[in-house]
Amino acid sequence: MKAQAGALLPPTSPSKRPATAQFALAALEQYSAMSTSGEVLHHAVEQAAASPQPSMHRVLEVLEEMATREAGKRQDAAATLAGLIRVVAANSLARMVFDPTLPPVRLDASSTTDMIVITTTGLKLPPKAAFDKPEVLHQQPLEALIGRAVLYLIAAIARQTAFEDPERFTAVVLDELYWLTSSAEGTALVHEILHDGRKHGAGLLAGSHDAEELGPDRGLMAYRALARTADRERARRGLEFVGLDPNDSELLRLVTTGLSPVGQKGREGEFLLTCPRQNTGRIKVSIPRIPRITTSITTTPGRRPSAAPPSVPAAGEAADARPKEHV
Repeated sequence: MKAQAGALLPPTSPSKRPATAQFALAALEQYSAMSTSGEVLHHAVEQAAASPQPSMHRVLEVLEEMATREAGKRQDAAATLAGLIRVVAANSLARMVFDPTLPPVRLDASSTTDMIVITTTGLKLPPKAAFDKPEVLHQQPLEALIGRAVLYLIAAIARQTAFEDPERFTAVVLDELYWLTSSAEGTALVHEILHDGRKHGAGLLAGSHDAEELGPDRGLMAYRALARTADRERARRGLEFVGLDPNDSELLRLVTTGLSPVGQKGREGEFLLTCPRQNTGRIKVSIPRIPRITTSITTTPGRRPSAAPPSVPAAGEAADARPKEHV
């Protein structure tokens, strides 16, 4: 399945200039923020943010203008950056950031917007090992570098939106968290939400296949859940994460085979849940019997249940004529 943008992320509003610069620098990994190229890029972001219609497309236009009027190293840097960003902008994966014809997505918290969902289907990421070796990261395909930059931008905007109104609680939900904690920038975002979220009325709901992928600040997570994993080492790390003895053979057996046993219908959704008082219990999560949820919540290909047949309204009751919701 290919990623298809339906709205434009507005990263160059005054409050989101750092996220814009980080997106561009992440896509152009070889340039430092403190180099001539980094300074030129920062100037272009500032100019674009101050324009009547700020966008990443406008950043590219500013760089092209600088390439014609500047001189020396700044002119060369602007021309080089403009050329490289044109390559990035031409890729379909970057359309949500660069295409000025897309309608801008509204990220402001309001009484009519209870949830903002950004799908990332089709984005590619560099392998985890590449983040520790700059020379390997520079050799990654363009799609992987764009994927990393787009995901960082999404996370930064999510943080900005969550911290915007302290009077209204906002949860930042991040699944497959490894894609964020694999980089220093992503780890810093998770760190900020965990450390400063409470005073801004925001919280983090994160999921991963391994406790280590939750990042170095995972100890600050108040509620912790552990599901079945067949890998014994991951199971040990998970037990330690929820505050249980990782060397207890019975607990290890429970996590590797006892929770939601494979092939036993009706046992899906079993977890160990630990609360802030360090009480741990065994729970079961059930899917609500609501058609729009039951037909969308399962992600395993070929296993999505069919929607339940609509019920016939009783006499005197109006049928629900609302259009189908897309989750």
